[in-house]
Amino acid sequence: MGRSMPPEFSDDREIAVTRSVLGSEMIEDDDAPTVLYLPTAAPVTGDEVAFVLRDLDDGSRALLVYSSLERLVEGCGDEQPWLSIRAETLSEFQYLAEADVVLWDPVLAPAIRQYGNYDTEDL
Repeated sequence: MGRSMPPEFSDDREIAVTRSVLGSEMIEDDDAPTVLYLPTAAPVTGDEVAFVLRDLDDGSRALLVYSSLERLVEGCGDEQPWLSIRAETLSEFQYLAEADVVLWDPVLAPAIRQYGNYDTEDL
């Protein structure tokens, strides 16, 4: 991770958030989740965290974000470590993870799901 500046002090790097799968126009403010779930490479035990990012076909890097714990389990399996964040902090976490886009509630194929911890030395 290594970056600690919030997005409003960025280094001119453009960050985009993709449209919600449901379409944000379909969600009333009262219905929007207040807590989001992000898959991690290992259980969080200290100050360091390694988020699971995916490289997309267009060359961009995506941060996986789930609107509920149930959706995270549906999308990543029940062995996936995770971290919960307040929804209003998503753009800061996207910046810190150096992700270009956010993927909302993606369902990963079983072949690319995480079973156990990643070797974080390779990340």
